[in-house]
Amino acid sequence: MRSVSVDQQKKNQMFLFVTRTCSQFPSVNRNIPKLIYTRDNLTINYVYNLLYLYEKELKKVSKQQTEAENIFNQLNDYAMYLTDKLGLYELSLLIFRWIIKHKSLLKTSNIFCLVYINLGSLYIKIGNKQAVIAVEKALNLTQEFDINLNVKTYSNIANALNQMNMNEKAIQVLIKAIESGDKNGDPDNKEIEIILVETYFKYAVQLEKLNKLEDSVKQYQNGIKIANKYIDDHNPQFQKFYSLYQDALYKQNKLSNRAKLLQKERLVKIGNHPASKIPQHVRFLKGIEELLHCADIEVEVIKKKSYHVDILLDKYQDLPIKINLKEDEFRKEKKLINHQFNTYQLKGQEENNISQSQQMIYLQSFIVKKFQKEAIQNNIQFKIDQELYQYEVECEQEQEKADKFFQKLKVTLDHIIILTFKFDSTDEITKIQGLLGLDRMKKKLIQQLNIKKFDLLLSSNISLEDFKNVVPLQNKAQELKINSNQIILICQSKQFQKIKILQKQLNDFVQQSNKFQLIIEPFEINLTFPPDQNYVAKKIKQLQDQEERLEIILQQSLQIEKKKMFFVKVTIQIWIQEADMKYKGYQNEISRLKNEIMLIFFPIKYITLTDKSKIILWDQFLRLFYMNNPLECWTIHKNNELMIIEIQGESDMINEKYLQIYSDLNEFSCSIFCFNCQEQIIKILKKKQKFENLYKSNFASIANQFGKCLLKISGVNVTESTIQVTIFHNQQLDLQLIKQQLQEQFFDQLNYHKENNFDIEDLWQFLGIEKQIFLEQHKITVSKMNKEYYFIGLNKNLKEIKEQLTQIKKHISENLIAKSIDCPKILIFNRLKQQWLDAHLQNEYFQNIYVNYSQELKIILHAKDQFQLNEKYNSICEEIKQLEKKTVSKICRFQEKQTKFFEKHLKIFSKQLEKQYNIIFEFDKKFSYQILSQLEYGSKKIQLISTDITLIECDAIVNFINHIAGQSKGLNQHILDFGGGAYQKFIENVIQSTKQFDQIEVAVFELSQFRPTRYIINVFIPLDINGNQVQYGQNLERNIEALFNKIENNNYHIQTLTIPTLIGENKIQIDNYITNIYLDCIINRFFQSNNLIKKIILNEPNYLQIDQFNLNLQRTLAGQQNNAKFQWQWKNDKNFENYPLDINSQIDNGYIQFLSSNQETTVALNYQITSFPSTHLVNLQNSRIQELSSTQQSNLIIKYQGINKKYYINNEYVQDPLNNYFIIQEQNQNFQFYIFWKKLDIVFNQEGVYQINRITKYKREVQKIPIVQKHNVLVGQNYSFKTKINQKIESYNSFLIQSFDQKLNEKILKEIKTELQKYLTQLNIQIPHIGDQDLEKFSNFLDSVTQRFDGNITQGQKIKIEIFKNKERKVQAQIELIMNYVKQYPKKWIKQSDNFIKVPLQQNSKEFCKIQQNFQKTDNGTITAINRIQNQSLWENYIQERNKLFGIHKNQKNILNKIEQKRYLWHGVHSQHPSVIYKSQKEGFDVTFSQIGLWGDGIYFAENAAYSRNYSYQITQQDDPNHVGMKVMLYCLVTTGRVQETEENRNIRRPNQGYDSIKGQTNGSYVYILYKMDVRRAYPAYEVIYQ
Repeated sequence: MRSVSVDQQKKNQMFLFVTRTCSQFPSVNRNIPKLIYTRDNLTINYVYNLLYLYEKELKKVSKQQTEAENIFNQLNDYAMYLTDKLGLYELSLLIFRWIIKHKSLLKTSNIFCLVYINLGSLYIKIGNKQAVIAVEKALNLTQEFDINLNVKTYSNIANALNQMNMNEKAIQVLIKAIESGDKNGDPDNKEIEIILVETYFKYAVQLEKLNKLEDSVKQYQNGIKIANKYIDDHNPQFQKFYSLYQDALYKQNKLSNRAKLLQKERLVKIGNHPASKIPQHVRFLKGIEELLHCADIEVEVIKKKSYHVDILLDKYQDLPIKINLKEDEFRKEKKLINHQFNTYQLKGQEENNISQSQQMIYLQSFIVKKFQKEAIQNNIQFKIDQELYQYEVECEQEQEKADKFFQKLKVTLDHIIILTFKFDSTDEITKIQGLLGLDRMKKKLIQQLNIKKFDLLLSSNISLEDFKNVVPLQNKAQELKINSNQIILICQSKQFQKIKILQKQLNDFVQQSNKFQLIIEPFEINLTFPPDQNYVAKKIKQLQDQEERLEIILQQSLQIEKKKMFFVKVTIQIWIQEADMKYKGYQNEISRLKNEIMLIFFPIKYITLTDKSKIILWDQFLRLFYMNNPLECWTIHKNNELMIIEIQGESDMINEKYLQIYSDLNEFSCSIFCFNCQEQIIKILKKKQKFENLYKSNFASIANQFGKCLLKISGVNVTESTIQVTIFHNQQLDLQLIKQQLQEQFFDQLNYHKENNFDIEDLWQFLGIEKQIFLEQHKITVSKMNKEYYFIGLNKNLKEIKEQLTQIKKHISENLIAKSIDCPKILIFNRLKQQWLDAHLQNEYFQNIYVNYSQELKIILHAKDQFQLNEKYNSICEEIKQLEKKTVSKICRFQEKQTKFFEKHLKIFSKQLEKQYNIIFEFDKKFSYQILSQLEYGSKKIQLISTDITLIECDAIVNFINHIAGQSKGLNQHILDFGGGAYQKFIENVIQSTKQFDQIEVAVFELSQFRPTRYIINVFIPLDINGNQVQYGQNLERNIEALFNKIENNNYHIQTLTIPTLIGENKIQIDNYITNIYLDCIINRFFQSNNLIKKIILNEPNYLQIDQFNLNLQRTLAGQQNNAKFQWQWKNDKNFENYPLDINSQIDNGYIQFLSSNQETTVALNYQITSFPSTHLVNLQNSRIQELSSTQQSNLIIKYQGINKKYYINNEYVQDPLNNYFIIQEQNQNFQFYIFWKKLDIVFNQEGVYQINRITKYKREVQKIPIVQKHNVLVGQNYSFKTKINQKIESYNSFLIQSFDQKLNEKILKEIKTELQKYLTQLNIQIPHIGDQDLEKFSNFLDSVTQRFDGNITQGQKIKIEIFKNKERKVQAQIELIMNYVKQYPKKWIKQSDNFIKVPLQQNSKEFCKIQQNFQKTDNGTITAINRIQNQSLWENYIQERNKLFGIHKNQKNILNKIEQKRYLWHGVHSQHPSVIYKSQKEGFDVTFSQIGLWGDGIYFAENAAYSRNYSYQITQQDDPNHVGMKVMLYCLVTTGRVQETEENRNIRRPNQGYDSIKGQTNGSYVYILYKMDVRRAYPAYEVIYQ
């Protein structure tokens, strides 16, 4: 039940609503609303709120039992009203369950007994199996609390039990009803007395069914006595009762008379023999025969010898005879008849009320079924006698085998004890089933019961299939399955144990377990590589062993497309005490378990350092190179003498890092050198505490010259006037060279400057800079000593400081004024600063102006004279403007992977370039666009965007070309510029090499390696776009077909293709007809063809056209390109031409109107300015407009009305739409274009149809032809098309080079490409034979890690990939991982859509001949057919188990040879067709159906075909009509692993430790045996049919 949460306002509204509704019963309390009794106002929410209010009131009155009882009574009556009167079963069920849930609040149980009865009745009405539980619960309460129910209630219970076919219990309840009626009857209450009469008759009817006629008649008589008092003789009810009584009385009299006759007949002779001479058993049988004809009764034969009964059973097989023989007599008699029988008699378990039939049913599932299988394997007859509850064992030939089998059966069954527990609900069953599913809890219960083991059976899981040959037992099993919510424990006891004690122990265990609640906590772990499976399994088991109520489930999968491709789904299932649930204490336990599991997959490695030099080496140097990976966790524990380094991460990666650290600790060392220095500097530095931070940038620039090296000041010696420098270095480095460079580049240049009578704050304020920034920029140290400031640094830096200090003093003394300039670009700032330094602009002091460049991007001017200051300010600003004009930016567009690599891994290189050439790199040049709409079908997508097509990172872009390169404009020219000079020359050569332009269709140009796009695919479309529209459409269709043919038929790896729309092509407007052809062609070829393209990007640069384009696409997908019935055509001078799509629809509608009215109809054609065919050519430059049909020209005149431009044609005013169109074309610098500018009508009349020009009255002939609709492949398909998605796509595939020289930029770009090339390498890989889905994921993976690759991604294809060297090892490992874990199928297999197919081999194929050759080595038969078995699930099982075995041997550093990895062996299946093996979806070979062989119970494979011939199956007509009478066996692929060769031994269960299979020799052939846990290492590869 969901919790009810309503605010006070809603509560008040509900209260007012329910109190206004009439109620049949008074409320218990004024705080409880009145109840609703009208169906329309009753909802489940009302009941939820009502119960919520009752619960609040119940808590108030819980101590007042009378009030609480009133509440429960009222709700019970209300629920019955909803059931009986309104039929609202769901609401009634809600109320009953609520009452039962709160039963602990009431001390008396009477009301709950009624509730359970009512609930049972309700369950019966709705067909719920829980009716049995509810009724039994009511009966248990009457017994437990000695509750006396009235006769009516007992009668209702009996009715319910009868409906559930529980007749025996119904009789017991009827007896209680009669006792209650006799004891508590009220002679004045007619209704109660009549119910008592009905009860007597119900009881009598039940007795009559049991053939207890005498007792039945007595109950009828008791009922008639009471009925005579209260029911009139003519009442139909009385007549019914009396009729039943008369029928029973007649049957009793008839039986009495026949019995007397039988007694009399037994005293006389039978036939011609006197009675005294007739054998007793003959007289007995004759008497039974007579008795069976007396009435419809059952005859029970007790304690008679079985051979007497056998004769009777043969004669009267269909008669209802029950047999109850003593076990000893029956067994003895059976042995007299046939000494080959062994019989086991079930006795039932009286201690816990388990009958013989129940015992037989429970044993069938777990015990008997196994013996049945074993009996079949050993040709032993094992029979079940469901009437006598016996098991019979017989063997016609080998009695000893039968005796051994029977003895095994007897010992097993003698030690079986069955325990049961009945639950109130299936939820409780599920809970205990889950608990006992845990190994630790199962072991705990086994220890408590002191048994060997047990099997758990749920009554609902009893399999009726197990009893298909014993129908009576099947019917009883059906009753148990339906009518009982219980668990059954089939226990194997160690010794004699009292069942009552075991049953009590089970009851205690279950009741204790009910206090627990299952918590399920799933989470996911992503790994780069799979962990050691054995290690994980071991650690998980150790963790589970610590918690008896814990289970951890791991599901591993490979997600090829993810960066971390190994995926582990972890599910923690733990049973928590409900008391802990209230305080949420379990959350800490869950968190702890999560951390423990994470430690298994991300273990911690410890490195302990005790050597002081190693501690320093790590702490101050090596850790800088390792602790920069956010995917690894580092923890350092340190004191003066010990350091412990914790590394946490994935096992493989951490192990590698662990070894590398140890290697570095041994390879690197720490050396200390002392350098002489001025005494004053030593004294000043002595005061500094953190020496390592001094002059870091100076030392870093020196260290960079020596690779992985670190220099830092570690101390000073005042006595010796030396500075101590610590050098961390590789032991192979030349220390003397490092020392020399330190001396020359640093210590020889180190000096100090002293400044008196100076406030340091004046310096910061003058420069407008913070202290730390100043020190870093000038690479100096400042210290105050005896009211004097000391500046310590290199001479060149001190020189600049001195100049600044001089200027500050001047500024203070002369009261100079200041002014600052913000420089827009660092490139310009650096240029100005360098010019200032080179020209020694400090001389400007004499001009009373000082320029300060100490703060980045800020220039500060100081001067005494405001005019001079302004003049200098303006001069620098002008210089900045000039430099801005000279600044040249080069946008470098690479692949995003290349850009990121350059920025991340080539920082030193880029800094060197900046310093060497005085340039600037700008990264983070983000490019973004939005997906405006998307069409998706299957795994393919078409996306519509609006952006610069050359900025999109894709495999190829399409360039629609209809001009020579030199004459191109618009988008053509933009793509030509993007492609560069080589591309432009390529296009020129293609065009020049072809005489006719129309003959060229598609030409592909491959761009250089460092470009975001690999190919430009050039599609040459017709020149005259304004000519014949149909012809143009046909040409366009031909070109797009050629585009896809070019891609599919050549070795181009294109997964993302960008195509521009035609609407914006050279600013020529394309109508809907052409657009629909364009879309139809693309959709058909893209979604229908088997190409590698996964995504097409349609780029429409004109954002205003997006809605129209989407509308066209929607119509195309719906197959609504043309709803007209006819294609209308107009006649030019020679031929008929089609009207445009929209005009055609107008004409078609007019024709329909004409047909319906039969009157002349005129249609004014609503042509758009851009409609085809065009009528006029406009030339804005020459101010002329020419009619195409007559070549007549008119003047185009421009006039202004205010600021608005107006066009006139020969002084005729141009309408606003055309006027605006002229203005737009002019703004787009499109001065020559075509338009449609005519006013045309279509006229329909009785004479025909024609077109007429409204102005010139010129007529043209018009005709119609039927339209043949052509739809694209997606019409009617389940595709997805979404508009207005506006999904933002961001790409970082470019960076900027800024300098003052374009040639310099080009030069730098070449150097960058050359440098990047050094870091690239090529790998040759073979595509695995995997399914289509995995192949697509593998292709996406290659796209994500490679720069490019050559070849098609198809199964078995060899391709060459190009990657960065730093990724080589990881990519190779990932590819190997994919090869090992992905579902990879043999390369010989053909494609299949189903899990299983059978492929016939051609007799001349190598595959067939190879198998035939192996067959003929040992067998003289003739192979008629070989079928390759392609079963994907069985193959995946085989590969998984094979790889698991390989992994075990790899971890043990064993190498399996080829024959141990892969053998082809023969296998015969004698008893049934081998298709039961190779058609399976789960398991192929199954040990349970095989006979125990010379080397135990396993699956046997032979080297020789002749050996397996003996076990082959003979094909029947039903199996295969084409090969009837021939034999069939399997040729199997087997991974035997390490083979243990041994002598025959039927007791072998698996190989010894260190071996994987058994090998033996029999009948001239070696055989290999795989046992139960290893049979998946065999795959049924071929079916061989021979004769």
